[in-house]
Amino acid sequence: MNPWQAGLGACLLCLLGYLFCIPTPVQEKYPGREKVYFWHMWSGEWQPIVERACHNFNESQTQYEVVPLAVPPGDAATKFLLSSAGGHAPDLVSQWQPVKGDWYDKGLLKPVDEVMTPAELERYEREAFPIMKEETKARGRTVCMVASMDVHALYVRLDH
Repeated sequence: MNPWQAGLGACLLCLLGYLFCIPTPVQEKYPGREKVYFWHMWSGEWQPIVERACHNFNESQTQYEVVPLAVPPGDAATKFLLSSAGGHAPDLVSQWQPVKGDWYDKGLLKPVDEVMTPAELERYEREAFPIMKEETKARGRTVCMVASMDVHALYVRLDH
């Protein structure tokens, strides 16, 4: 093989590599909507359920597009703190650690009661279970929502 053929072959390989490495443009499913980035820690069998809930919400209205992103639970708090420090925090975060008070004190959480209408807040205060309302408060403000309440096991003494 002469140098000219080797050079042409190298150019063709580079061109093919370039063409296969270019990401295809992402087609927006909901153009013109305000994107709401939602980081969650559900994976495995639960991830499709969360993604379906986001899809159903997106289909139910025309103003917002919730974009879910599964984040590994071990890294979620660190990722959120780093993204907040860098000025690119997600709009919504599902967090399972007891950090709401600390994050609220540091200005990382916007109180939910500031974005609820008076009617929504009144309904929430009237209808939510007391334990759920207690879990959503920091310094007397509603700063988050409870996604779920879990009972992993129930132990009963049968002789009682």
